[in-house]
Amino acid sequence: MDCIKDKSVSHYQAEKDDDEIIVQLEKIEMLTPRDAIKNMGGRTKLYLGLLENFHKGQEQTITDLNITHEKVDYDLLYRTVHTLKSNSAYIGAFELVKLCNDCELSLKNKTYLPSMLAAIVLLLTTLLDQLGIVFGQESKEENKSSFATKLYSVK
Repeated sequence: MDCIKDKSVSHYQAEKDDDEIIVQLEKIEMLTPRDAIKNMGGRTKLYLGLLENFHKGQEQTITDLNITHEKVDYDLLYRTVHTLKSNSAYIGAFELVKLCNDCELSLKNKTYLPSMLAAIVLLLTTLLDQLGIVFGQESKEENKSSFATKLYSVK
């Protein structure tokens, strides 16, 4: 009954113990859930809610990165990468934060290479797939890997 009142807790989370979910999340190499929870003052439910929202929302980010890259809109690409960097920091995905930071700097310095964006997309795709397993949700494929492959092939 409490799960019905608390809309921030997913049905899947309600069925699993928070500690069990954290143990599963710790198996994701690119994620440091305990550090992120500590940074949130120990609020595990808040972290899990943010993480689930990250999983749901970042599918669109991959599409947005593709569109902004295709349009050669580097200002929007910078803002999208910056937002992804911030969101990744909240959830403890610091390898993704570093890639986003490097891409931001390259966009500022006009030394941007598509392969940098490809690395971000591949890492984000992997993270979303792994989060999907933990949260019992499949991610949408929407040609994510083909976008990254295309970016890597651009010289």
